[in-house]
Amino acid sequence: MKKFSALLLIISILLSLAACGVSAAQPEGQKVQESPKITESPKLPEKASTVDESSETESPLPAEETESRNAEESEPESMTGDQELDELAEIVISAITTEETDKRTKARAVYDFVRGSVNYSGSSDKTDWKTAAKEGLKTRQGDCFTYYAVARALLKCLGIENREVQRVDGRSEHWWNLVNCGDGWYHMDATPMGAEMPPFNAFMFTDEQARHYTELVQYEVGLTNFYSFNGDGLPARAS
Repeated sequence: MKKFSALLLIISILLSLAACGVSAAQPEGQKVQESPKITESPKLPEKASTVDESSETESPLPAEETESRNAEESEPESMTGDQELDELAEIVISAITTEETDKRTKARAVYDFVRGSVNYSGSSDKTDWKTAAKEGLKTRQGDCFTYYAVARALLKCLGIENREVQRVDGRSEHWWNLVNCGDGWYHMDATPMGAEMPPFNAFMFTDEQARHYTELVQYEVGLTNFYSFNGDGLPARAS
């Protein structure tokens, strides 16, 4: 009897524990609801760019093109772009000019040097003015293209604007410079005149003076169109 009572007590205790377990457990299939955790505020997605790409001025240049452009922009305007020619020109410039003189005086020094120091040989390489200028400064000989090219290099290294002028409709080719020393564009022809030619000051002359001399040469020597040229594309000349 005691054994039976003890057994009943044990069964009663087990049933009580089972009942407690059922009440504490969640119904099958129902998820446990966890307490909300405090977290940082969620970041909003970034807005898409509203910049109109068509309004940008230009696309970035490739690195090598940017370096090339920077090199060109950093190069002084007075230089020819040819290192050997610049060095040859600087040797002459340092000997014939000083820093104190103005541009017109320097241009006159260039005119006198080229006309008096380069011997007329009647021929030159006309494929490129820089090549002709280097040959003229090295050998001190050439033709009218050489005189023009040497003068162009020296003037450019002095920071003096100048342009190429070429004869049109003449018996032979001829070149000279159009020069601006800050007071307008004038013609400058550093090629020496032949002994048969009428005297003429070919430093800083005007279009009108060029026409008059052309007429004089035709009358006295029989050469036509001596200073005839096409002014299209050239700066307006001083009168």
